[in-house]
Amino acid sequence: MKIIYNVAINLLSAIISFLSLFNRKAKLRTIGTKKAIEFIKLNAENFKNPIWFHASSVGEFEQAKPLIIKIRELQPNQQILVTFFSSSGFEANKNYKLADYILYLPDDTKANANLFIKTVKPKTAIFIKYEFWFNYLNVLRTNQIPTFSVSAIFRENHFVFKPYASFIRNELTKLEAIFVQNTESLELLKQHNFTNAILSGDTRFDRVAEIANSNPGIIEIADFCDNKEVVVFGSVWAKDMELIIPFINNYASEKVKYIIVPHEIHSAEISEYITKLQAKTIRYSNITEYSNEKILIIDTIGLLSKVYKYAKLAYIGGGFGTGIHNILEAAVYGVPILFGPKYKKFKEATDLTTLQGAIAISDYTMLEKTAKAFLENETFHHKTKTICANYVTENLGAGAIIMGNSKFSAAIR
Repeated sequence: MKIIYNVAINLLSAIISFLSLFNRKAKLRTIGTKKAIEFIKLNAENFKNPIWFHASSVGEFEQAKPLIIKIRELQPNQQILVTFFSSSGFEANKNYKLADYILYLPDDTKANANLFIKTVKPKTAIFIKYEFWFNYLNVLRTNQIPTFSVSAIFRENHFVFKPYASFIRNELTKLEAIFVQNTESLELLKQHNFTNAILSGDTRFDRVAEIANSNPGIIEIADFCDNKEVVVFGSVWAKDMELIIPFINNYASEKVKYIIVPHEIHSAEISEYITKLQAKTIRYSNITEYSNEKILIIDTIGLLSKVYKYAKLAYIGGGFGTGIHNILEAAVYGVPILFGPKYKKFKEATDLTTLQGAIAISDYTMLEKTAKAFLENETFHHKTKTICANYVTENLGAGAIIMGNSKFSAAIR
């Protein structure tokens, strides 16, 4: 199976390279991995046993940040290297100030893994959530570099439990520790004879709390909100907007304003939304020209987690596509949450729907009915707000558990 795996990795690399001719994200990754390899070769002498964090994309890197912050506090001079698989993760974090080096992770071939590990010489390696690249893990183990998986989550149908993935599973059993998000993951690993699994929880709770506690607000957005009730539509896609635009057009209330934050910023798409929206709308890039508009569209990356501060109700996008985006960024402020039907892969979403702090909607009628209930029934709103805030508070502390683990603590010093 290792041979098939390596063939598949090379095939994946070829496919991404081909797609780079037509697809911007594929092009960014193809160019980025080539530059990463060149950079590693040219800067071999500059690497001083960095602590290496690897995350797939933006959301996973948020799970790494609480640990990076703690390590920086304890060891200000310790080099930190961050790698990403996705272009969205790299592009959003390429200027992250707490890391010394930020690169694309070269494809998981034997040659790349050997070059990377033997040149960078990381002190320890920390993989976030479900990033399990066999050749990198194998070379790390061969070179006796302590390696950890953080905020990992597993389900019964996870590929590592399949017969064909026994060689990857074997590498995972030899990690120093796998810090898992929930008891279900812990029990699954134990059933498969893992002895290195530790229940820590999800570091994203720590991260969203840090963001909320250090969020002074944004003056221009506060002025736009003008003490009105605000509905934030966060990380929304075109499919979400098919419901959102009719809702905004149909719900007539002078007390309510709307902030729309597209998941991806495309000027032409935003122009199309503005044409379809009946109320006065302004882009954030033009906020200095604000003149009592009812709708604000954020056309700048990196503001969403701060915008939820102003929300009375949040709709999280992605649920009518491949899956919802980060709901904890809203929940930390005690904001009731709505999202589409594709949410069950996300523990926090299933938890909050069970607790009734979030509601999954399936169509426009349900969106209209539920949103009106939150905006017009203060008792209902307050009850849900409390559930969301308490849920985040009760799940804090994953970072402290990980940092307090003796193996992890020893590996980062």
